[in-house]
Amino acid sequence: MLFGGDFRQVLPVLRHAERAKIVRMTIKRWKEWRKVRQLQLLDNMCVRRVYDDPASADRFAAWLLRVGDGRETTVQDTDLIRVPSDMIVHSIAELVNSVFPDLSDERLYVNRAILAPKNDDADKVNDFVVNQLTGTICEYKSVESFDTNECAQYPIEYLNTLTPPGIPPHRLRLKVGYPVILLRNLNADDGL
Repeated sequence: MLFGGDFRQVLPVLRHAERAKIVRMTIKRWKEWRKVRQLQLLDNMCVRRVYDDPASADRFAAWLLRVGDGRETTVQDTDLIRVPSDMIVHSIAELVNSVFPDLSDERLYVNRAILAPKNDDADKVNDFVVNQLTGTICEYKSVESFDTNECAQYPIEYLNTLTPPGIPPHRLRLKVGYPVILLRNLNADDGL
């Protein structure tokens, strides 16, 4: 079995758990962990793909390692660290432009991504990107009717505001050339 990832940055998700319990549930606290043979990568290839300048890539990779090892300087006896000013973006536009300098270059979509901690944040980035692309927006809405009276206890307007994980939003806005990832095989006969 092969485990991949940086276990310093990937923690288990435990609802309402305190820090000590989360740490106890990490893979490195697993009783079989001592039997695992650890290999280390020498180059952070993800960082190298993002930065065009090798010196910037090396500096960012070194900073990530210091943060992951707990060696980065904290701010005035707190657990907070200072992010270097050249790594800070101040707006969604600046973030998108730094990750995707040319939105018409479809090759960038394959090699780069903007990750967001919350779906609301991802929706804001997606809305910004779709507005930047040329072409006409096609808007697709979910069904606005019920098959049974049991569901009618919730107003349709309220249901349209919900965005549960794995379900597209009520109002899906797309343009030709806009990248879309299908997480499930929806209809193999139609190529989805």
